[in-house]
Parts: sequence; structure tokens; C-alpha cells
Amino acid sequence: MIRSKLFGVVLGAAFLGLAACQSGNDAPEETAAPVVDTVALLDILYDEYDEDFLEMNPIFATFRGDNRFNDQWGPYDSLSDEYAAAALAMNKDYLERLLSIGGSTLSGQELLSYEIFKLERENAIERSEQGYDDFESLMPVSQFFSMPSFLVMLGSGATAQPFVTPEDYDNWIKRSTGFVEHVDLSITRMREGVELGVVRPRILMEKALPQLQAQIVDDPEQSDFWGPIARMPESIGEEDRARIEAEYRDHISKVLVPSYKKLHDYIADDYLPNTRETIGQGDIPGGAAYYAFKVRESTTTDLTPEEIHEIGKREAARLFEEMKKVRDEVGFEGDIQAFFEFLKTDPQFTLHLKKRLLRRMTSYAMSSTHCWTRVSISRRKPTTSLSRSRNFGRNQWRRRNIFPAHRTAHGLESFISTLMTYRLVPTT
Repeated sequence: MIRSKLFGVVLGAAFLGLAACQSGNDAPEETAAPVVDTVALLDILYDEYDEDFLEMNPIFATFRGDNRFNDQWGPYDSLSDEYAAAALAMNKDYLERLLSIGGSTLSGQELLSYEIFKLERENAIERSEQGYDDFESLMPVSQFFSMPSFLVMLGSGATAQPFVTPEDYDNWIKRSTGFVEHVDLSITRMREGVELGVVRPRILMEKALPQLQAQIVDDPEQSDFWGPIARMPESIGEEDRARIEAEYRDHISKVLVPSYKKLHDYIADDYLPNTRETIGQGDIPGGAAYYAFKVRESTTTDLTPEEIHEIGKREAARLFEEMKKVRDEVGFEGDIQAFFEFLKTDPQFTLHLKKRLLRRMTSYAMSSTHCWTRVSISRRKPTTSLSRSRNFGRNQWRRRNIFPAHRTAHGLESFISTLMTYRLVPTT
């Protein structure tokens, strides 16, 4: 369907060019260049990439509110060689197609979308060809973010994976079965990392072990993965309820718990003794080059890590001086560290009640005209993929009005309440 749209755009442009040539029989013969809608071509390209990306990364689709792939782990596990090869081929293909369309006629948001898409494809290709993706895959488990901890959040029903209908429950069993292969690949990659000296700091893996241990339970009802069963909607009938409960009990006991135990035992018995006491990325083979790439990728500059660090130090010093001015303005007696402690511990700066916090934040928001934001937070149904592509550059960093149509205390209270629902704002 998408490629037929692309064909339609090109065919239409050719038709317009032909019509222009035939419209004036008395005019001197000349060949008119076809009128090509570059923006339309790029929108279709972005749309195609978006669809291909979601098919390769179905869990990401679920977080987007796209429920077509809720039963899928992915065509390839993210740690597999097949995934790496497919991702590289896809990024090369889309970069080549992007450059063939070109961006010389673009301006404004369309040019921004073009440049962002181009930069992300170039970075992804560099990641793969320079071995940075492989480097990351050698250390797949951490205490902060990795698939074992992410799976718990997803399967507990606390995040994007829906658990409303019997089909939703069946989808999760199908999807989470992919964790078995992921654990095997994780162990394989970590063994390769040990041989190469590319390993996590010991202090981090010591923190990861209790997280894994927490999922090794004798009673499935004590598992975090039992959460969707405990909160099963009343709309699900008794027959489905009994079937789902039995299947989840079996799945947790025979699939998920053994996988967590296998990973935990490998890390505790084999990997932990080979971890390192250092903590810097540059302390392992290839780490310095990888870190320099991450700095370039994150800052979109050619500055070195050392140069970025110096910028941070200068900015920290500037802010520190500003804080001292505030301390002096309010007449606080004591050094700056005592002032920080005062701000953290004095009861006047703590809002214990949700309503008080809501009023304070509403008052603050009403006094601000603008805010900086990356993306909008909403409960809207997902837009079509084509309309998403048209907003590709529009969701990047930009200055925007905050609720221009709802700048009322009521509208802002609703917004802040939504933030509390998403746990982006503390309520205690």
C-alpha cells in the first residue's frame, strides 16, 4: 500500500509534466521537467521506515499505542546477529533512498525532519560498522535498565502492555516466551565479553543480582508477573478466567522463573568473578572510542568527552555562584552546603498533600507562558503512520505554548493530575 502511494506520487508528477508539454500546441517545443513533490515523497519514506522499524521492534510499537504486534517479541532478538544485519541493511537502504530524494528544496520543519532522519541513519550505520552495537551487546545486563528488569515492568501490567481482554492475556504469554532465547543470547554475549575483557563493573552486577533473585519464586502468585491475574477485569468470563489463570501459573513456573534463575546463576557463579573493580567506560578495551562516539551522538557535536566535561564544569561553577546569591538574598546564615541541607529538610519546602501540590504546581504553571518539551504526553489513540511521519521533526526540541487553548486553572489541574497518574510528579 505504501509503495503504491509512492508510485502514485511519481506517476502523478510525470502526468503533470506530460500535460504541461501537451497544453500549448502553438508554443515552441520544449521539455518540461516533471514537478516532484519532495515533501510528499519524504513523508512516504518516513512512513515506510516507521512501519519497518515497528515490525522489527514490536515492543516499541506497544509503547506507541500500536497494538498490532502485542503478541510478538520480534522477528529477531535484539542481541542476535540476524537483528544486527537486518538493522544495518535497513538503515543503509533508507539513507540511500533519502539522499536520492534530496533536501535542497526544503526549509523549516521539512528540512529539520530531513536532517534528523539523515543524522539518525548515519549514526546507526556508524554504530554497526564500527562495532559499537556489538560492544553494547557484550554487556546486556545492568542494574539500571536491561531486558530482565524491563520485562517485569511490562509483564506486571504497570506499563504499556494491555491486559483487558482474553486476547491481551494470550498475547503476553506468546510475547514473553521470547525471553527464553534472550537469556541464552545474553549468557553467550557475556561469555564473549569475559574473553575480551569487556565486562560490567562489579558494583553494578552486585546490584543486579537481587533484582533477578526477586523473580525466582516458588509460588507464581508471589511473582510480579501475577499482577495482571490479580487485577483481571470483571468483564472476562469465568471460563476464560480459569483458563488464563491456569496458563499463567504454568507459564510463570515453567518459562519465566527458570529463565531468571538461569541468568541469575550464571552471573552469580561465572560472570561476577570476572567483573572489574573500575567503573569508567574507558577502562575496558574499546571503551574510550565507544564513549567518544556516544558523546558525539548525544550532543550532535564533534566535541571530545574532555571538552564536554569542561563545559559542564564551567556551567556547574556558574550555577553554584547563582545559588550563593540566592542564599545571600534570603539572608540564610551558614555556608552553601548548610543551605542545601536546609532546602532539603525544612518542612516549609515539603508538600505532603496532593491537593496542595496540585495548587502549587498550577499556580507556577499559570505564571509561565512557555515551557521546553520533547514530546507531548497524552492518552490519545495513535495517529496514522503517515501523519506521524509528517510530525517527525515537529516533536524535537522546540519552544511551544503550554495548553494555549486551555490556559485555565481547571485545564492545568487536569494536566498535572495526568502527570501524577503517570508518576512523573511525586504526590508525597
